[in-house]
This record gives sequence, C-alpha cells and structure tokens, in this order.
Amino acid sequence: MQLVATLAHELAHYLTATAKDEPPGGWENWEFATDIAATFMGFGIFMANSAFNFSQYADADSQGWKSGRSGYLSENEHIYALAIFLLLKDLSINEASRYLKPHLGKQLKKVMKLLSNSDFIIELKAVQKAAI
Repeated sequence: MQLVATLAHELAHYLTATAKDEPPGGWENWEFATDIAATFMGFGIFMANSAFNFSQYADADSQGWKSGRSGYLSENEHIYALAIFLLLKDLSINEASRYLKPHLGKQLKKVMKLLSNSDFIIELKAVQKAAI
C-alpha cells in the first residue's frame, strides 16, 4: 500500500513539474498539490490508506506501539480529495469505500453526503466543462 502511494506521489511530481502555471497557493504548496494530483490520477485509496498507520508489536524482549505518517495531507484531507474525485467522475461511493480502512470508509460517506448537498461539485463540473 505504502509503496504504491509513494510511487503515485512521485509520478504526480514528474507530471506536475512540467505545468506552465504554479499550483494553487504557489510553489510552496507543490507537495500538497502533488498528493491531490495523485488522488486525481486514480490513486486516492492508496493515498488515504497510507496517510497514517498504527500498529502494536510484541516479542520476547519488548512490546509497544508504532505509528507513522506518509505524504503531506492528513487522512481527512485525502478523503475530501477522494470524495471530490468520485463526485466529479460520477462514481459510486462503493467503488472506493470497500477498499478503505473502516474508519476512512465512514468518513468518506459523511464527506460525500456533505459535498452532495452543496453547490461545490456543480461549480467544479462547470469549470471542468469550460476548460474542455
């Protein structure tokens, strides 16, 4: 999971490096924009699932917990990006939620409902049509 997310992020770096315009917020936000680009390239499930990891370990000499973050966006930010992607592509939440960690699937459902009840996606689709 982590390997795919990292490779997707690096591929997004490669693709966005050739952009004529700087990302929203300027080049200082390029890493965040790169994570979002990876989601819009279809790797959102990998990005969200690998944003935060927690595990417990125990062996003969020790026991404890281990946590780690990856990428530049939080789990919630990845879920918002994934929800926007799904809504713009008119994909069902089931296309993604069954592959997400359980707590992220619940969060995705809430975000999809929130965004579906706003004009935000309609506005984005209008911008998307104008760009074509």
